[in-house]
Amino acid sequence: MATRTLLAPIFINHATVPLGGIISHKSGPVRSLMRRGMDGQFHYTVQSQRMRSAAAELRTCDIGGALTKLNGSTDLPAVLLDGTLGYVSYFGKLATGLPEFAAGSVHEKRTALNGTMYCDEISWKEGDDVEMSIRGLFSSADGIVEPLVYANAALPTLPVSTAAWDLMSCTLNGVAEVDVSGFSLRFDPKLSLRKHPGSVLARGVFGAGDPVDIALSLDVQNPSVFRTAGGAGGTGAVTLTLGNRANNGGLGTSTIVITLHSEWTLPEDEGAAIGSPLSGQVMCLPLFDGSNKPVTWVYTP
Repeated sequence: MATRTLLAPIFINHATVPLGGIISHKSGPVRSLMRRGMDGQFHYTVQSQRMRSAAAELRTCDIGGALTKLNGSTDLPAVLLDGTLGYVSYFGKLATGLPEFAAGSVHEKRTALNGTMYCDEISWKEGDDVEMSIRGLFSSADGIVEPLVYANAALPTLPVSTAAWDLMSCTLNGVAEVDVSGFSLRFDPKLSLRKHPGSVLARGVFGAGDPVDIALSLDVQNPSVFRTAGGAGGTGAVTLTLGNRANNGGLGTSTIVITLHSEWTLPEDEGAAIGSPLSGQVMCLPLFDGSNKPVTWVYTP
C-alpha cells in the first residue's frame, strides 16, 4: 500500500521545544565526487568520494523563535550544534484514510549532532509574512558515524505555531520610508567543511577567514528615494522593525528591530509598466566601523 509523509517538528539544540512555523525543509548527504577517464578510454573508468557531509535547508515564519534558537553569534543569526541534542527533524507518516498521523514508531527521523546552523536570508513581500531561510552544514564527530543519521521513530508532541511577522516600519538614513514593498537581508558566512586524512567523512565546519557578506535589498515605490540614496549612511542608517500578528487579526506586542550600520545605500534598477506603479531597488551594504557591528538585531518577546 502506498504511504504518504508530511513535514513534522524540527528541533535545534533542544529536546522538547521545536522551531515552529516551518514552511519547507529538505536535508540529505553532500558528496564531493571524483570521476576520471584513464588509459585513453572515452568513458569514466575511475570514481571515488573525496568527502561526504550533509546539509539542510528550511524556511520558517517564526522569526522570533528562530532568532532564539540561532543565538550563538553576534555577527549573524547562527549556532553550533551541541553534539548531544543537535538538529532533529521528523517526517510524519499519515494514517490510511484519516486526517491524522499513524500511531507508533513508523515515522522518519533525521539527526545531525555536529555542525552549524545559520540564517542566510530574512525576506518579506507586501501582503506576505516575513520568512527566514536557514541552512545547516553537518559533519561527523569521529569520522565513522555519518553526519546525518536516518531512523524510524515515534513523533514527539506536535507544536501549535501562532507565529507570523510583518514589516511595521522602515527608516532609511534616519527618515521613515513608508513605500517599502519588500526586502531581502542576506548573510553569507562562507563556511567550509574539512576532513581528516584516512576518512571521507567531513570532521568539522570552519569559517573561510573572509569577511561575512551581508547585504540588504529594499524594494521601494517612492521615486525620491533614488535621488537621495547613494551616500554613506552612518551608524543606524537603516532600521527594519518587525511586529508579530495576533490571532484576532490585530497586532501583538512582540517586536524585532534590525539595524544596519555604516553602509552605502546604492540605487539600482527602477521601472514601471502599464497598470503598475514605479518601483525599484536600493542596495544597502553595511560595514564594521570599529565599534558597531554591521548588523544588529533586538528581539523583544
